[in-house]
Amino acid sequence: MPSGLKLGKEAQAKFDEAKSNPDLAGTLDKKGAKRKNWNSRWFVLKDNYLFYCKNQKTNPQGIINLHGCTVSRIEGPTARPNSFSLLAPKSVSIDAKWTNRTYFAAARDPKEMEKWMRILEENGKKAVERAAAKKKDDPKKDTKTNAAGAAPSSPSTKKKAASSEEESESSSEDEKKPTKKGGSDSEKSESEEESEEEKGKKSESESEESEDDKKKKKESESESESD
Repeated sequence: MPSGLKLGKEAQAKFDEAKSNPDLAGTLDKKGAKRKNWNSRWFVLKDNYLFYCKNQKTNPQGIINLHGCTVSRIEGPTARPNSFSLLAPKSVSIDAKWTNRTYFAAARDPKEMEKWMRILEENGKKAVERAAAKKKDDPKKDTKTNAAGAAPSSPSTKKKAASSEEESESSSEDEKKPTKKGGSDSEKSESEEESEEEKGKKSESESEESEDDKKKKKESESESESD
């Protein structure tokens, strides 16, 4: 059986497509992730998927997704000749699944290196553009309208409307109820009338008492005169 990754149905179909009609294929030296040694690997590219294998007869040792990748040339006195780096946000190998892993590869000559760098970067950009176009074309649930042509209310909007109706009903009921402090206008008028009547009776009583006092005073005076 061929060594390498056990591919699912979709990945196997993509790998078969890459082998039969690749965007680019060839042998590059690759630096290992753990031992840091360089080994010859066969690379095959299709769309935004870059497969690398021990040879053309084996399953891939790893799959690199070029979506959002960064390709850079490696320079310096200690750099391997014709080498470049590939920073991939997502990739998988026989060892693990990787996030933001940097791969290092070296070509046979500068011309081959430039070719690989250019096509890898182009395919990565195309993957980003395809994803953006797909997202733009997908209908958004928030922009859907109801039968009346208006956007549907969100649960929070409905909750606020219900709360507003409850407050309105509560305020109208409060307006209907008479306040305990002041009482109604009819109650006030009745109370004022009763107060006026009591004042009238009191004044009549006082006037009667004053008349009695006058009589007593006259009688007293007449008695004193007779004495």
